[in-house]
Amino acid sequence: MWALEAAGFGGTGWAAAFVIAAGTSSVAAITITLRRLAGEDTARRALPYLVLAPAALWIATTMDAFFLGVAAWGTALLALTARPRRRADRSFAAAGPASGRLPAVAAGGAALGGGLLLGALPYLNYGMLPFGAVPLAVLLMARPRWRTLALLACGLAVVPAAFTLTGFWWPDGVRATLDTYLVSRGSAQRSYAYFLFGDLAVLGLLTGPAVAHALPDLLRTLRRGARAPSAIPAGTLLAAAALLGTLVLDASGVTRGEVERIWIPYAMWIVVAAAPTARPPGPGSPRRRSPRSPSRRSSCRNGEPRPGPAPATLATRVVGERAPKEPTVGIDWIRMRPRPAVPRAVLEALVHDQAARYAGGGRLPGDLHHLTAPPPPTAHDAPGADGASGADGRDPLWDHVEIDPGPDSARRVNTVGLSPVLPAEWRLAAYRTHLPDELPGRLRRWTEHLAAVRDGRHRPYLRAWYAHSTARTLAHEWEPLRQRALTARGSADEWAARPELVEIRDRVLTEPPPPTPPAPSWPATPAHRPETAGTPYGADGSYGAEGAAARTVDAAPYARLAREWNRRVPHGQKVRVTLPPDFEEFLAAAVDDPWLDDCLRWLRAAVRDGHGLLLR
Repeated sequence: MWALEAAGFGGTGWAAAFVIAAGTSSVAAITITLRRLAGEDTARRALPYLVLAPAALWIATTMDAFFLGVAAWGTALLALTARPRRRADRSFAAAGPASGRLPAVAAGGAALGGGLLLGALPYLNYGMLPFGAVPLAVLLMARPRWRTLALLACGLAVVPAAFTLTGFWWPDGVRATLDTYLVSRGSAQRSYAYFLFGDLAVLGLLTGPAVAHALPDLLRTLRRGARAPSAIPAGTLLAAAALLGTLVLDASGVTRGEVERIWIPYAMWIVVAAAPTARPPGPGSPRRRSPRSPSRRSSCRNGEPRPGPAPATLATRVVGERAPKEPTVGIDWIRMRPRPAVPRAVLEALVHDQAARYAGGGRLPGDLHHLTAPPPPTAHDAPGADGASGADGRDPLWDHVEIDPGPDSARRVNTVGLSPVLPAEWRLAAYRTHLPDELPGRLRRWTEHLAAVRDGRHRPYLRAWYAHSTARTLAHEWEPLRQRALTARGSADEWAARPELVEIRDRVLTEPPPPTPPAPSWPATPAHRPETAGTPYGADGSYGAEGAAARTVDAAPYARLAREWNRRVPHGQKVRVTLPPDFEEFLAAAVDDPWLDDCLRWLRAAVRDGHGLLLR
């Protein structure tokens, strides 16, 4: 307020405009946080609830709206420091462009600015201390680097240090405020129980009936995620953190009266819980159970896809870049047992034919297309074993197996099929039906390989795969820019003839397309598998650690040209060429995958119960 008056904007009108602007800007800040941590779809679903929240009435009438803006933007800046990571629809990679890595200077500035704003909160309002649960939840999901955390700590310390050095001791201020409150009349004379329950009713007025309707789902999600906290949807975790801070204030009795304004900074984050998490009907969506199909509830968790339904390609999933969509969504494993009377030879032929149909039907991830296609379907006298679906459009295997009707009977194959931790040859072989006696060996191989990667082995192969996948993504992103440049060269539009556009257009067209190193192959013989980072990989020795690093394509020149192009063209002509993370970030995102761990636990349970997996 003093700064406004010093700038010539004194008076209540300007002060009210400033407070309302700060409070309403919190909608943008919360949306940015959700987009960064949970993906653009989740942010878009939450936006109408944030805009229409009943708390808007108090945002327009109380100074606490300013505190809301400070808290929201401090949290949003903290979220911007998030490291790329894949987590299905709510993953950073699934968030698309928003989840790309910030430059180190920008991430440091965001951490410092976020710390400065968050550190000021307890000095703006004593009731803002429990709000720290929300940025703490952001930190758990964002996993910033240590130097980013150090800058955050520096920012957090600025305001407390300034007040302390000028003679203000925060605990004494809290104690003096409490003493003044207790000797006053009015709300201080009412019972603790009155405010304990009455304030929660006021919170309901602030957040609205949509949040009340969503609270049971939020609690169920938290209870189910207790065993794997990293699998809890980001929006749910943020709303739960804000609710926890509110309950601490309520139970402690620190805030009793006037919580309709004091709790506004918490209420807007709790509103996020009202956003629907279920996707529109489509592949992988829950649907009505038919007599011959198992319940699909198991392929969704609290309205969000099970581990792995998501990304179009490996690049979108782990590297965090955009690449052409590929039709891999909707392929499930369903627990089953073969019918007792079915001969083994019939099952093996049906499984072989099914794998050939999937491999030849364009349904597998694009990063597996370089592998040798499976052999053609075998001829067999069994009904439906000719490689074609049955007359009713169903897979013939369905007539020869018994489906597990339990509530947790399915998982998405993409959890394994899109994981760069596993060799591409193994991931291709995952897209098939696994008979009960085959599954234990394959599960053991996947589990042991994951443990070996976490133990620091197989780095040459992973470096070679990183070079291939990042270059493949870059090539996919670069080609649209070349096509736009070619179109501009033949266009009669005014913008295409501007000299500055012609200059960048010619630079784009003369830049050689990014080369894509060949995908590495996984040796079939254990003796040929490298166990140390310096061991050459492959028969020609071209995939050693040094060779893979040399083959990694430098994306910076291409991203730089794309940025210059975007500055000079109309909005509809813009493209996106993004910088991939470095190898260590790539590897950390692939190895630290709670969805893969969840799927492996589910597979172990299937093996323990004697089930196989039906590809659906």
